[in-house]
Amino acid sequence: MSSLFDRVLYTTVGLASLAVRTLLGYFEDDAEHRWDGEYRDDNEVESCFLELENGVRIHYRRPRKDVSVPKLVIFVHGFPDSCHLWTRYLNSDLNSQAQLVALDLPGFGESDNLPSYGPDDVLTTIHLTILAFKKKYGSTHCTFVAHDWGGIITSRIAAQTEGLIDHLILVNSLFVPHFGHMINQRIERAGQLISAGPKDGFYKSWLASIKEEAGPVASQLYRSHYIFMFQLPFFSAKRFPSAMRSLLGACRRWAEAEKRHDLSQHDGIFGLAGRQRKMTADSWHDRVALYRESLMSGPWTSAPPTSNGGILDDKTIKCTTTVIFGLGDQALDSRIAVEGIESFIQPPEGHAKGHAYMLEGVGHWSPLNARCHEVIRKVLETDLSGRLTGAGSPPAMGTLCDFPGLTEKKLV
Repeated sequence: MSSLFDRVLYTTVGLASLAVRTLLGYFEDDAEHRWDGEYRDDNEVESCFLELENGVRIHYRRPRKDVSVPKLVIFVHGFPDSCHLWTRYLNSDLNSQAQLVALDLPGFGESDNLPSYGPDDVLTTIHLTILAFKKKYGSTHCTFVAHDWGGIITSRIAAQTEGLIDHLILVNSLFVPHFGHMINQRIERAGQLISAGPKDGFYKSWLASIKEEAGPVASQLYRSHYIFMFQLPFFSAKRFPSAMRSLLGACRRWAEAEKRHDLSQHDGIFGLAGRQRKMTADSWHDRVALYRESLMSGPWTSAPPTSNGGILDDKTIKCTTTVIFGLGDQALDSRIAVEGIESFIQPPEGHAKGHAYMLEGVGHWSPLNARCHEVIRKVLETDLSGRLTGAGSPPAMGTLCDFPGLTEKKLV
């Protein structure tokens, strides 16, 4: 019964989203054509390609200046961005402390498309990419900074590998097992309250309790409406270009709003891809496939075995994790995406779980926000100095970033 209810609910939300987005799309310009426009490299950053053993070619950007330290920082974008989202970070003084690379996910920017976008294709390709980067740069310490879908993908890899990723920085992203647990837990508790009914006639407090439990779920459902549109069996970007225009136009405005918080040196609208080609609806097929296939929760059957020959469970992240979250996120509710995540982090013995940093007045495209940029930079500086992943506590972020609206929580 619950499964039937879920299907009806998700289909209804998907159809409603499609109808609204299609209508709004008629008032948008061709946003999808300008998402991947011309983007020039500068004298400090260069474009490179990595040929993987599975034949896939991954595009990435890196500072032209070589460093001799065995530390690697990999930046990963989300939907519908590219590696250019991280240009400001590649141009920072961090490039003297580690080898910095920002990659295009498969199907995005200048990276190759994949035959399908399930876990065995995407997770395996990114896993091979990490191994190739670590070998290429002789890295013994690997940190990931991942936004949106980049965080979903890398957190799944961090859950089912050992020693591959030393520190994961999730920026306005989520870890799927935790995300699903929080939704189910709140729905269950709301259902129990409804079944129990009000005590002694106190309807007001009873309704308030139900709202407290169900409110975050309803909020997340509203913010995620476009996901259900993508999952409709008949949906395609080619068939519904107006809906894509509407969604991408909204994304562009959200990103530009973060950029106005003063990352004025960022040279593009936001994560514009470097490929010199005109985008069409067909070009978005592979990007939308992230949502349509089982990448979020399907089993990774080709996950690498552990040193003992076993397979790690996918329920907890197996490395130190820092969560950086703009509380004004238009796509994720922090009460679902962040609260309680410490229970889903299981780093190696002797390593800290990590910290969470919450930023008021910052939206989903937080990497473009000046305050978030400063937090990410300080976290990376602390990490690369060796003070973050060990058992000892790093300096409080509040002493490093003196600005209002920053809340810090140690994950224990």
